[in-house]
Amino acid sequence: MPRDSVAVPGRIVGDLRRFLARTGSGPGARREARDGLRRRLADELRPQARMWLSVHIPKTAGLTFSLVLAEVFRRDLYRSYWEITDCQGRVVPDFPGNARCIHGHIDLGRLVPAYPDATLVTWVRDPVQRVASLYHYWRREPDWRHSLCRKLHQENLSLLAFARQEPARNEMTRFFGGFGPPDFHFIGLFEQLAESMDVFFRRFGLPRMPVAHGHRNPDRGAGGYALPAEDRAEIAGLNEEDVRLYEACARRFARERAA
Repeated sequence: MPRDSVAVPGRIVGDLRRFLARTGSGPGARREARDGLRRRLADELRPQARMWLSVHIPKTAGLTFSLVLAEVFRRDLYRSYWEITDCQGRVVPDFPGNARCIHGHIDLGRLVPAYPDATLVTWVRDPVQRVASLYHYWRREPDWRHSLCRKLHQENLSLLAFARQEPARNEMTRFFGGFGPPDFHFIGLFEQLAESMDVFFRRFGLPRMPVAHGHRNPDRGAGGYALPAEDRAEIAGLNEEDVRLYEACARRFARERAA
């Protein structure tokens, strides 16, 4: 432990988290001192926290959230997509023992048994908008390693034809891997990104920080992708499990904001 670091007994970690979450900011030097204390205590709490598993469901603000996690966990963050990479983007063969957070398209069924006390976090999005977003994103930036993306381009699929493909259906539910909203310590809503980040910072007693947006389609309107009512209804019907999941997460988030 660094010479000037603060030893935090485990029995008061919860009290410190609550302090960090409730401390406001004052003007001038007082605010700087308070923010400095918040950052220092957050740094002390970070290595004592449980392992975090952050599930990045495609097109649900996962890149934006990973930038926040990089600030919180720094060198202890590892990403898992086609390869496992460390905080500097270097490919590593497996998750090392010092990893404190794994973020990416992860398989909870495989990782939760290895980290049974992990803190689970994720984000969700309106299922119809998420499918449309993935379709348009892959049209702009193909991922040739993904079989569904290859099929999209090889057959020049329309949005509805894409949505009818089995791998495009109920993808959020698959990423939950048999777990439900109560198993997660935090679930953010794409449509309420700023409010979700506010809940996240307060929930874990972290100092607020600027949030940089990740991939954003410049052609997407402020209200999302405009779809004919019949197309939206069909895509929703193809993703009934995701619709139920999203609605449950949205109800939970409304309660958390009110609290």
